[in-house]
Amino acid sequence: MIGPFIIGAGVHLHYLKPGENQWLESTVKNLAIKDGITIAKIATVPNKTPNAFVFGRTSKSATLAVHEGLLTNLNKEKVEGVIAHELGHIKHNDYIVMTVLSALPLIAYIAAQTLFRAGMFSSYSRGKNKEGNAGLALVVLGVISFLVYIITFLSVMRLSRLREHYADAYSAYLTGKPRSLQSGLAKITYGLSIIPQKSTQVRAFYIGDPTMAK
Repeated sequence: MIGPFIIGAGVHLHYLKPGENQWLESTVKNLAIKDGITIAKIATVPNKTPNAFVFGRTSKSATLAVHEGLLTNLNKEKVEGVIAHELGHIKHNDYIVMTVLSALPLIAYIAAQTLFRAGMFSSYSRGKNKEGNAGLALVVLGVISFLVYIITFLSVMRLSRLREHYADAYSAYLTGKPRSLQSGLAKITYGLSIIPQKSTQVRAFYIGDPTMAK
């Protein structure tokens, strides 16, 4: 699982001190109290793109990270909708589940690469004998592992989108303002298309993929 320290270093998180951003703190607190959600820490990210994400090892150690671009480009009602969406991920433990499941295609991909290369090396170096047949078997296993990678990757992506829909519904339930999230997501997508971002190790956690919105 990606450690909080690695995430913090990767996006230059700034953890808020009590009273540093009273509106953001009170908004998160009021929404969390409505459904008994625990937020361990709130942080801002010095990034102009409008985005947000949550991460943590357990549901009791969740950190909400909000881009400065979200706070400056969206009005308070839309920001509230986005925050409620992220709280939905905490409520459903999505960030923990998706982090664990995302390891499956990665493991299959590494296995495919390793088996395929080992099989090719064995086949070329030993010729058409028993060792060569063993090399061919490794190549076949590598191909099978790659197919497993494709299947698990697509499955994880499908599940990720499903969890996003659940978080959207939760935001509407928590705020009672479904249109706030809808318009907020539209502005996030528009903002990401204007300010394209390079790939990041935490892209899977974002409400909007910083590398896909163009």
